[in-house]
Amino acid sequence: MWACTRPHGTRDAAFLSNYAYINLNDPIGRSYGVGRSEVFGAGQYAMRLWIKPDQLAKLGITVTDITNAIQAQSKVNPAGQIGGEPASGNQQYTYALLAQGRLTSPEEFGSIVVREAPNGGIVRVKDVARVELGQQDYSTISRLNGKPSAIIAIYQLPGSNALQNRGGRPQAHEPDEGALSRRCRLCDIARPNSAGH
Repeated sequence: MWACTRPHGTRDAAFLSNYAYINLNDPIGRSYGVGRSEVFGAGQYAMRLWIKPDQLAKLGITVTDITNAIQAQSKVNPAGQIGGEPASGNQQYTYALLAQGRLTSPEEFGSIVVREAPNGGIVRVKDVARVELGQQDYSTISRLNGKPSAIIAIYQLPGSNALQNRGGRPQAHEPDEGALSRRCRLCDIARPNSAGH
């Protein structure tokens, strides 16, 4: 087991868990002798909507209306190319089209239109909910020596040698060795001993 921490507690558990999911979980899982790895802690970042039930009741809007609006307006739309094959013989340039992907900020989610009235009135998500970027899960928090952390459990591949794989330490997979130390510090909190436990 490894703990991803930040000296002096300068990062919260949500940042550390999200960092571990994005940058450490897959490389650890590809390490010699590792069957799988799992990150415990705050979970990945998630867009959280805290619904205002009184506003919903007053406006006659349901949670399903909000869900449908978010699903309809946060789609990823393929863009394509202009001038790509099959093109006419005199086509000289090809231009790639980039479309805005999914919404990423609380402000963008707050601006989603839930309902439009015939008189021109618009109800947006921010009118019926508080939108924030938070933790995916608030039921689990991991700490090491009282400071926020993300715990990475490494499960050994059957038949492999636990002493050889060193629990899948990810530093060898970090493209820039210094990048890991700038973002978080890894602490070995449960190391197999020489008896193989």
